[in-house]
Amino acid sequence: RGRVPSFEDYVGERYADFKYPDKEGVLTKYLLGDDRYKEWEGNWPTYYVEVKSTGGCASSVPFIFRKTQLDRVRLLLG
Repeated sequence: RGRVPSFEDYVGERYADFKYPDKEGVLTKYLLGDDRYKEWEGNWPTYYVEVKSTGGCASSVPFIFRKTQLDRVRLLLG
């Protein structure tokens, strides 16, 4: 975050199952497309990815997450 203009360094606990430094911009290009991808060229981000899944049909199997995750979403949504 701190490497991007107008973004401050993130201070706090980081949550992720996987840390993916996008060293060549492959994921960034996939996510943002050709036009926006070029804005990041040479300054590729690191992605922190959390994987969630259910054991079956979404309507019959509960989706489980931690309270800290819910709190984070509430904070982001205001």
